[in-house]
Amino acid sequence: MKNAGIPGPYVLVGHSLGGLIARIYSGQYPNDVAGIVFVDHALAMLSRRPPRDGGAAPPIPPPTLPPGAKIGGTIEDDPNVSKMAVRDRELHRWWTSQARDQPSTQDTVDMLMDCIEQADGVMKEGIYPLGNKPIADVTAGLAPPLPPPVAEDWRHKYAELQTKLMSLSTNSKQLVAENSGHFIIIDEPEVVIDAIRQVVRSVRETAKLRGRNL
Repeated sequence: MKNAGIPGPYVLVGHSLGGLIARIYSGQYPNDVAGIVFVDHALAMLSRRPPRDGGAAPPIPPPTLPPGAKIGGTIEDDPNVSKMAVRDRELHRWWTSQARDQPSTQDTVDMLMDCIEQADGVMKEGIYPLGNKPIADVTAGLAPPLPPPVAEDWRHKYAELQTKLMSLSTNSKQLVAENSGHFIIIDEPEVVIDAIRQVVRSVRETAKLRGRNL
């Protein structure tokens, strides 16, 4: 950004695991961050490293899934992916093929768990660790297809994690993409665009985010 001559501070936008990057960066470089838009980041937060020997259990364990079930998937699993431009789909497939040549799956999982622990550390830095910086949490209105007992467990933990995200700032707002699954950026990109506009407006006008939902 500096090389491009685009001065900060910036509004960060993170979908799913991208929310980890936004949270870690905001903790390490708070003066560079003006606001954050999370896009179904709570789903990614359901992952937790099992407690180490003698350690305490994670405060919000992931829901227990039956054999073969999964909460997340890849963007190719979304039925609306066909709406993407052909070039965008080609680039995504190329990136996915490159990722397979990177470090082992276990190394990747370990790195992910480390990032989750670092990002969780931002939430433990007292009440409203991000002060009054505007935060918009765009959440999916459609739950994953899970058996009823698991679905209820999932909804409870998902809502609890959303509440934690909202408690990062005194100026937070939740927007629900009613007809979206995890890939809101494909299903209802207009909701994400609106969230970004609202956060940018809040920063520029030094004003509170309006309302709580679309």
